[in-house]
Amino acid sequence: MSLPIIFLACANHFLKRKGKWISLSYLNQEIEELNKELQGLEQATPVKEGDDSEYAYELLTGGKFMENIAIFHLSGKLTNSDKIAFDAGDNVPIELSFEQVGLLLKAFPRLCMVTLNGLATKELVISLLNSGIPSILATTRATASEPKPQETVQKIYQALGSGKSLQTAMDEVVGKEEAEEISTDQEGIQYLSLGYQREDGELPWGLYFKDSFRKILERTLDAPDIITESEPQTQSKQFRFKNGKSMATWKILAIVVGVLMALIAFF
Repeated sequence: MSLPIIFLACANHFLKRKGKWISLSYLNQEIEELNKELQGLEQATPVKEGDDSEYAYELLTGGKFMENIAIFHLSGKLTNSDKIAFDAGDNVPIELSFEQVGLLLKAFPRLCMVTLNGLATKELVISLLNSGIPSILATTRATASEPKPQETVQKIYQALGSGKSLQTAMDEVVGKEEAEEISTDQEGIQYLSLGYQREDGELPWGLYFKDSFRKILERTLDAPDIITESEPQTQSKQFRFKNGKSMATWKILAIVVGVLMALIAFF
């Protein structure tokens, strides 16, 4: 089996000047630097979008790498839009809704995490998780006084690329005490903190996942199994209860029928 891929791309990185679209160079530089730092991983390989591979929009719509994508990384900037702009290779942005992005990413058979490096919003994280994405590593664009988010992201990737699970990678990079599990105000959504305090109203940096996808924390990049959403425990209990009740009913009916047949035979 081929090595899992960490696909590095940009999103929301276009500006229009004098009637032409240009991409923000500092975001392209971010993924270029990250790609160089991740070369030589033992159990994963980084692939940077561009002329030598595929652009994010191409990949999302059925590109050749999608079968091996384990992490889909997006570096970008925050916007007030409910859409994400991607590059298709011709320097003209193509916008997809949050829901469309989630549905396209859900089709990646090996995907275990989407990274929103600098462009995470509460609405985007919730939308992707509700689409069935197993986990989201989310940061917002740092100020000059804060650590750059890609430095932490890079360390997490390197831990994952050496065969560590998501939980172990978070514990080693962030620290067990810092990477505490926190419930959000959205039912069923938890996150492991990245340890940076944010101002009120801002999305905390962290690894977000639904409680029904908790097993993703045990996942390593080279794991052959696919993490799927499990049914809530209460639903399983109800199903077993109904099933047991049904079996008891069939047993009673069988006894009644047996008695009736015996009576008919006797008379």
